[in-house]
Amino acid sequence: PRSKLAIAVEYTKTKRALGKRTAKELASLPRLTDERIGMGLRISELLLTSCYQAQPTMFALLVFQMVRATLKHGINISANEAFVAYGILLCGAFHDPQRGREMAK
Repeated sequence: PRSKLAIAVEYTKTKRALGKRTAKELASLPRLTDERIGMGLRISELLLTSCYQAQPTMFALLVFQMVRATLKHGINISANEAFVAYGILLCGAFHDPQRGREMAK
């Protein structure tokens, strides 16, 4: 498993990439058009459940990667799962329930 430092670094990158965007602003991101990126996000989405139970460290890293990919390439069906999972992390591990609820909308 990756270290807590790796999680902190990836969290910081993701938080910086999100800035102060609201759920409404995130919902209005452009649509993802690259099918390869879409398939990668779909595979990541399918891995989330297993990682949450078996490898929580990898779960967090996968969520951060999915959120940043969505911000960079656009929104698709898998983005919903990414932002809900990000909200779960914010509410739990990062002790920011207000922002967590916002991200999970």
